[in-house]
Amino acid sequence: MAHLNKIQDIQTRKMRNLHKKIPQLLVLAMVIPLLSSCDNEDETTAVNAAFAVDESSELEVGYTISFQNASTGAFSYLWSFGDGNTAIGTNATHVYAMPGEYEVTLEASGNGSREVFSEAIMISPNNSELYFIDNDALKMRKIVLGDPKNPVDVFDLPGFCIGMEYDEVNEELYYSDDDNKAVYKNDLSGSSEVEIASGFAGPRDLAFDSENNVIYVADRSADEIVKVELSDNSTSVIYSVADDSDFLLPVGLDLYEGNLYATAVEEDVAETVWKGGTDGSGIERIIDFNTGGFGYGLEVDEVNEKIYFDDNQGSNIRRANLDGTEVENFAPNTDRTYGIAIFHEIGKVFWVGEDGILYSANLDGTEVETVVNLDTDIRGLELRKVN
Repeated sequence: MAHLNKIQDIQTRKMRNLHKKIPQLLVLAMVIPLLSSCDNEDETTAVNAAFAVDESSELEVGYTISFQNASTGAFSYLWSFGDGNTAIGTNATHVYAMPGEYEVTLEASGNGSREVFSEAIMISPNNSELYFIDNDALKMRKIVLGDPKNPVDVFDLPGFCIGMEYDEVNEELYYSDDDNKAVYKNDLSGSSEVEIASGFAGPRDLAFDSENNVIYVADRSADEIVKVELSDNSTSVIYSVADDSDFLLPVGLDLYEGNLYATAVEEDVAETVWKGGTDGSGIERIIDFNTGGFGYGLEVDEVNEKIYFDDNQGSNIRRANLDGTEVENFAPNTDRTYGIAIFHEIGKVFWVGEDGILYSANLDGTEVETVVNLDTDIRGLELRKVN
């Protein structure tokens, strides 16, 4: 009984203490929300919207422009780019399809307050150029990407040309002439044509090695790939049918990290893509006909380490890894394609068929579109970036 009385005494003391504390707790319950309200009021008045265009961004059609958020006191952001497109997020990127002036707006919000900041930017036309061989007119021609429907004559060609390469350092074009069985170079004004090498059986595509001052030639009719030393224009055979009896009729050619990639087009024997070291250390077929089809042009995507190549039989441009694995259809094609060009800065692949239709697509094969129908026999395609 004494033990029970002791427990009751303890409980009674606890209740008395609690009754004493209730007024204090009530005061705290009233003060804390007021303090919180004051804090929130300070935060809402601190919202400030601001942004800047990343200095590395090219303000041209097709380029990805980065916008860096400089707002304070906010946690929600709505971007409007002035062309009908919007985005949500702290920072933003956008690609403009047309030149002109655009009002870019950022709405920053936080804790019930918002502020809007706007800035006008001027987007210029894309003045980069695509050079191509027009064999109906026997001319080197070009289009400006900002005005693709108006091709420009660059210079006359000596004969029926097929392969070409662009030296961006010296701003010179190399091209192979199947009529004269030779390789030439010329500057962009067309005023200084020079024969680089001759005596080929059927020169096709070219691969330019600027670091070692060398150009490689796919000599289709000789079943060879020939190396030309540009220091003295001497020639030597790197690969031929003697290295592999199936290596017949090479046409497409490109170079990446010490390896040559080529298409070989002897039907039912040689197709499709071959690979060998520039030191002549061996050549092997990495994509066969059953996997890759039958076609002509080839281009290496050096940034993403992919091969794009023509599958004329399947009416496709196809894509694969550098070792020939994971072959997949990239985009539809309407005729033999000798020219493929990749413009990484705007994320586009361009290709043109003998029917003169120039196409483009994103690097993943989406958004395929006809850039222009030039309605002429076109071989080769080289990109010149102009900022």
